[in-house]
Amino acid sequence: MKGFITVLACAVGIYLVTFGGHYVSSDESHRIAWAKSLIDCHCNDISRTFPGERYSIYGIGLSLLHLPMIMLARWIKTTTGLSTEGPLNMLLYVFNAAIGVALVYLILAREHFSSRSAALGAIAIGVTSSWFPYSKVEYAESVVTTLLLGMFLLAGTHPWLAGLIGGFAITVRTDALILVALTGIVASPKKSWLPVALAAIPGIALTAASNYARTRSVFDSGYEIDFSGQMLAGLYGFLFSAGKSVFLFSPLMLLFPGAVLDLGKDPARRPLAVWALLLLGVQLLLYSKWWDWSGDDAWGPRFLIPATLGCLTAVAASNYLHSRWFAVLAAAGFLVQIPPVMLGPHSSLMAVHLRNPTKTDPYTSLRSPITLDDMRFDPEFSQIIATFDMMVFKISRGKFERASSFLSSFDPPLEPEDIPLDIVWFHLRRKEVVVTGQRDESDSRALFRAQPGLPMRVNPCKDRDSSISLGEPLAQAGRACDF
Repeated sequence: MKGFITVLACAVGIYLVTFGGHYVSSDESHRIAWAKSLIDCHCNDISRTFPGERYSIYGIGLSLLHLPMIMLARWIKTTTGLSTEGPLNMLLYVFNAAIGVALVYLILAREHFSSRSAALGAIAIGVTSSWFPYSKVEYAESVVTTLLLGMFLLAGTHPWLAGLIGGFAITVRTDALILVALTGIVASPKKSWLPVALAAIPGIALTAASNYARTRSVFDSGYEIDFSGQMLAGLYGFLFSAGKSVFLFSPLMLLFPGAVLDLGKDPARRPLAVWALLLLGVQLLLYSKWWDWSGDDAWGPRFLIPATLGCLTAVAASNYLHSRWFAVLAAAGFLVQIPPVMLGPHSSLMAVHLRNPTKTDPYTSLRSPITLDDMRFDPEFSQIIATFDMMVFKISRGKFERASSFLSSFDPPLEPEDIPLDIVWFHLRRKEVVVTGQRDESDSRALFRAQPGLPMRVNPCKDRDSSISLGEPLAQAGRACDF
């Protein structure tokens, strides 16, 4: 337990240092709106926040997790006048990421690693993979990942608790049902399958009931399901593309094939290898057919986050942990994560969406917009390169622009001041207005300057309580719901 608490505290400390403190995802704005409706009118109606929309189409699990945070933020606002809703709700994802790292530690310790080695492997995964930037964003996939890690850890010894955890994962994302079933089968002996399955029923029932309350169908949440994509294109994108390959965003994944072979030789550790392999195979086959296989807007392949953490846990549980290859790839992974952690995981994508940069055809000299496929497949415009270029451009105070195909594509050009640091602590002492629902071009110190395309600090959730000002007031009134 001491080792678990130590690793958890270290992970929380690391993620708090780089804490962004603001909403990011438009999906999250719907979940927050649903949570507020559950509090205010005990209903599912989110039309006060989103006119014309009667209900959220997402799983109820995350909205339930946000209930205490919203009520705490309201109490703080009433008592002190400080608006803290954004930071409080985003702390959920900081603690989720830290708990995920601590659970990896427990899994490694169970595999008969020393406490020091288990801690090394867990922290390495937490800061050298895409898990690090995901501590700053509010995606359901990261919460499902942590729940699956907990389920895998407990399924053999506490099947009823493991089943409850799996059931809650289903309330967060309905498609987690497949991963929950795989985890229950692989991680527990046959005699525990029934308790795991029975304990998952409350989560399944809650999901069905929330679906029926919204759409009058227990099977339909209102989310449009579209597996119309080209599977080969999705598989290539997940594995080999310049802009979304899981191996580029989490380089330690390169050791996974060897780790599977290594763990497969040991019957005690074989279930971990089988579990990770099944997670990766199922998610690759399932989401490569999804119309938006890359899961944009997101840092790297968002849909593969559960498989990525499972595979990296297997890598850390293998003999690679103390190898030179592990050290080299971990160092490379850490370098990959620095720009998105400093500037925000979506900074390059948002710049493209909002500023409409163009690229020049080398043969005809004609210019055309940079597309999402350019960022998926063209190395010059990939997220990793673009975000790295933006960070170097900011640090060099604008001296790097001509050396970057991405930066030179903007007209008017970007300025270093247009690229804010996405760390809340750098902005606490600034006095900047919090804008709700519209642009305020009088704010000369806005995080994005008033240029065409780049947003001022807007609260698209249309609710003053969703701002994140802390006292005098906070500079970082997030880029919530921008896309």
